[in-house]
Amino acid sequence: MIRLNPTLDAGELGRRLADERRLQIRDFLVDEDAERVHAMLATQTPWWTAFNDGERVAQVSPDLAARLTREQVAEIQTSIQQRAQTQYQFLYDYYPLFAHYFMAEIPWLPLFEAYEWLNSEPTLAFFRQLTGRDDIRWADGQATLYRAG
Repeated sequence: MIRLNPTLDAGELGRRLADERRLQIRDFLVDEDAERVHAMLATQTPWWTAFNDGERVAQVSPDLAARLTREQVAEIQTSIQQRAQTQYQFLYDYYPLFAHYFMAEIPWLPLFEAYEWLNSEPTLAFFRQLTGRDDIRWADGQATLYRAG
């Protein structure tokens, strides 16, 4: 089971959030659980890739990425780098936890444990206290990987 760092004070963090309108929570998980989730992400996650081509957002599944030739990959990378010189450009890897968790045809991934933890009553209660929103009933989830460049 994934555990929230018990030293976190949701009330104090909530006051900071209200004052600053944004918040980064360091050491959110117990260290060993953070390391376990990191290992899941590093070794067991079938990453998708997202990038924009102007207004269009491309989402490349791991299966499609495996079928691309080296030339196709090089062409995509070159076009991304060229666009980044003159316009807004993004490129990142992701895994859609929320969408895939509920798809029967998707095999179980250890990372789904993180999605279940996000939606457990203790975690939702923490976020309700943090935000002051008693109407929070569930959490969406996506793992995101940003690489250098």
